[in-house]
Amino acid sequence: VFPDDIIYSADLFDLVKQCVIALPIFIPIETEKLFIKNEDRYSHLIENDDDLPIELKRKLAYHRHLNQQIIQSYSSVEYGKTIVFAIDQDHAVELTNLFNNAGYKAKYVISNSTESQIKEVIDDFKANRFDILVNVNILTEGVNYPDVKSIFLTRPTSSKILFNQMMGRALRGVKAGGTEEANIVCFI
Repeated sequence: VFPDDIIYSADLFDLVKQCVIALPIFIPIETEKLFIKNEDRYSHLIENDDDLPIELKRKLAYHRHLNQQIIQSYSSVEYGKTIVFAIDQDHAVELTNLFNNAGYKAKYVISNSTESQIKEVIDDFKANRFDILVNVNILTEGVNYPDVKSIFLTRPTSSKILFNQMMGRALRGVKAGGTEEANIVCFI
């Protein structure tokens, strides 16, 4: 009855025209490869988009130049309400501190926070008490913050599904209570 088991399909551009989905504006930011100097053993993983080993993720999380580049990138454009996807819990705390030290209002949610802490932070974010919410795999799916204008992908992502889920946090269009455009800032 339904060819290819597809009952209904809508083109992405049609949904953007109808203001159901925000127009995604992709902003790739090339990062310097200083953190992998003398790390040839990781080059094939990076080139093949494989998941990175924990020790390399930690180097990324604490790479001062990379983290400063993230903060400076936010400062350079009016990104508005933003969700940041961090590498791990320590990275989330580090980025939050750097954003706050730069004069922005930022908070984080991580898995070792209590449910009441997470709820309080999320309620404050929904109420626009701060603009930058940093997280690690908590806000990838099942959340709806239509007024989010930007996503910062500061972590390596090899999964297309995960990438789409993270990107989707900012893609609510005007008809869905969201924005006309969504900034998808990818640190490469």
